[in-house]
Amino acid sequence: MSRNWGLGAALLALCVAVTSCGGDGDSPSAAAANLSAAAQAQGNENGNAGGNDNSNGNENGNGASKKNADIRVVQYVNPLIGTDYATDQPADPVGSGLGGGTFPGPTVPFGMMQWSPMTPTAQYDSRKGDGSGFSGGYWYGDTAINAFSVLHLSGTGCWANGGYLNVMPQLAPGDAGTPASFSHANETVQAGYYGVTLGNGIKAELTTTVRTGFARFTYPALAQGQQATIAIDPTVQNNRSQGSTADTVKQVGDRALSGTIAGSGFCWAGHAVPLYYYAEFSQPFAAKPSLAANSPLAVTFAVDKQHPAVMMKLGISFVSEANAKANLDAENPGSDAHGRAGWHFDKVRSAASAAWNARLNAIQVKGGSDADKTKFYTALYHASLHPNVFNDVNGQYPDFYASNGASTAPTRQVDKGRTMYANFSGWDIDRSFIQLQALLDPVRTSDIVQSLVLDATACGAFPRWAYFNTETAVMPGDAGSIIAANAYAFGATNFDTQRALSIMKSSTAPGAACAGTPVMGSRADYDRLGYVPSSGSGDNQTASNTLEYAVRDFAVSRFATALGDTATAGALLKSSGNWQNLFDKNAIQPKTSAGAWVTDGTGFMEGNSEQYTWYVPHDLGGVVAQAGGAASVVNRLDTFFTHLNIGTVQPYFYVGNEVTMAVPWVYAWAGAPSHTQRVLHASLANEFGTGAAGLPGNDDLGAISGWYVWATLGLYPVVPGVSGVAVSSPQFEKIDVRVGQMDGSYRLLRIAAPGAGSADTASFYVKSLRLNGASWPTAWLPLEKIAKGGTLSYAMTADAAAATWGTDASAMPSFPQAASAP
Repeated sequence: MSRNWGLGAALLALCVAVTSCGGDGDSPSAAAANLSAAAQAQGNENGNAGGNDNSNGNENGNGASKKNADIRVVQYVNPLIGTDYATDQPADPVGSGLGGGTFPGPTVPFGMMQWSPMTPTAQYDSRKGDGSGFSGGYWYGDTAINAFSVLHLSGTGCWANGGYLNVMPQLAPGDAGTPASFSHANETVQAGYYGVTLGNGIKAELTTTVRTGFARFTYPALAQGQQATIAIDPTVQNNRSQGSTADTVKQVGDRALSGTIAGSGFCWAGHAVPLYYYAEFSQPFAAKPSLAANSPLAVTFAVDKQHPAVMMKLGISFVSEANAKANLDAENPGSDAHGRAGWHFDKVRSAASAAWNARLNAIQVKGGSDADKTKFYTALYHASLHPNVFNDVNGQYPDFYASNGASTAPTRQVDKGRTMYANFSGWDIDRSFIQLQALLDPVRTSDIVQSLVLDATACGAFPRWAYFNTETAVMPGDAGSIIAANAYAFGATNFDTQRALSIMKSSTAPGAACAGTPVMGSRADYDRLGYVPSSGSGDNQTASNTLEYAVRDFAVSRFATALGDTATAGALLKSSGNWQNLFDKNAIQPKTSAGAWVTDGTGFMEGNSEQYTWYVPHDLGGVVAQAGGAASVVNRLDTFFTHLNIGTVQPYFYVGNEVTMAVPWVYAWAGAPSHTQRVLHASLANEFGTGAAGLPGNDDLGAISGWYVWATLGLYPVVPGVSGVAVSSPQFEKIDVRVGQMDGSYRLLRIAAPGAGSADTASFYVKSLRLNGASWPTAWLPLEKIAKGGTLSYAMTADAAAATWGTDASAMPSFPQAASAP
């Protein structure tokens, strides 16, 4: 089990060829066990396989040599969660449309390929004032499916992404482009598998490997004039205009097609991203297909009652059609001249399921209801979809576009033993998602950060929001620097750290940009004035930018400290105190360059003054002091949390968006961690659910789901760039976390919290805590204390008055610095 990108594909190909690997993906079986090695390599390409050692240690052990056996947990994943509107969706511009925005179709952990249904309303929902629909391409409320398309991002706030190569089984060539009705009663959605019987009687089933898709279309008895047809439309994508994209297509032999799709950008920005594909079918075409560039097409097949199914394998690449075929040949080999080999759909489906089970065993939870486990493991699933493998099996990938006007991106070769990743929702995953990945899987996460370093080397700075290999710059701040610093702090250190630091340092220079897009466009004002000045009423993010820059500077200062660059660390630590220049009357407010305060509610990106007042995670002690002291802050936060998912306009908590992610833990800096425990218990129990409307807002490539995982563990990485977590209360009685997985090894962190749970009657307050048998009295835990595993043993209580643990606010880290002179 290594970091070789070819190993997973080779093992999967071997498994597909061996009949003893058979079985279905629905239930435990010997087949699933036989597939585990291949699945772990395939779905966890960097070698984070789980162990099978059942050894248990006592409370005083550090967990370094302990392992736990894999258990079956994949059945708790419900990919439909997040495909409908949240039941209490906030009525404001940010919360006006998308629920979770997830997609239900199959993929494998961090895979290149996602193959998912597209429904009519999801592509463009005119009911939403911002013109957006479900960004994953699927709305649970629809009753028809347009097609099954590849490349999907989970939960983006902007509606346009992916949706390449629409494929749809039909009963006649003339039906091409016609949606088919469906019912959820005839739909099966699992991790690594999607199946539906359409209203016309065709059963469509999908599964994937890392870089390929596999479909099985089973046709009903055909009436006269009907013919088994697969319509393919490479011209329509999930974009705002539902417009077209240029494409080419050609026939290869008697059962394959090869083509190129010019693609499109993301939202309103970025380059068009081309995609190359190679599609092979389980039998020859019944007639020579009519092919033309920039046009839909249909292929037909001969089926009968004994052989009613047509299968389709689809390899994709961002480099070339030849690479798309090579990816398919490596991961899911095709057939001989008679179509008699390589068409084992159920085996590939089982491998995808086993890959997910291996990934999800990174955290094992016990106790609680099936509903609790469904919410948890679906959150971990959604937090394991992105970033995505971007290099082909031969190691090639397209470089990041160097400028907005570049016509092409050169092909690069990934370093031996590395994997290249793409798709970074920077402003979202920089807060806690990347620390979760680093804690669980430092090898993969090091590759993820190295991918960002390579992107920045090509385009000039860390991209702010990277869609495949193009910068979209849809959100503020220098998220890439925070991502790198946070990953490093949590153990993902195997990347070019010196190059990363150099990129961070150069990003503060005038004109610093990725592909011509400024990385911190207001940095000169920030350095000159000590804040980003507002131009007056209607300026929508100057206060946000000031705080984003301050948080970024602090994170980079910690990273520079770790690398021995004390001069850079000192300068940036000082500028991280600039938040103080916008603190007025106990709150963050924007102000003009002349020093006049702006109090009309503008100046904030996806939030408001009250929500952003707590967005100083590196100096929460300073915020508490300036906001009137501990007692005043506790009362103020109690009011703040009277609403848990209010949106961006009103001055309360918004669990469905990133700005307020860390605010529940601010109580600990005011000496009242029991209030954190109460707020988190209510948020996790009431704002997340097991149905299609079970996410409180856009998942943003796993950011919200990653927050849910952390909160359920009772731990949270509040302070950017700092190796430690704030401690709250676990939501399960027993939790085992595999820390630092690498080549099958890991350190086991065991969390025990008898009486914990999601019910209102559960004991969700912490009475006391022991670390490896010794009392741990504070609500802050340095990462070094659990990096080698160990045991956290909680005494829980249902009595808030008995929850006096962790009230020493002085134990919480805060890094006060004088603000730059305004």
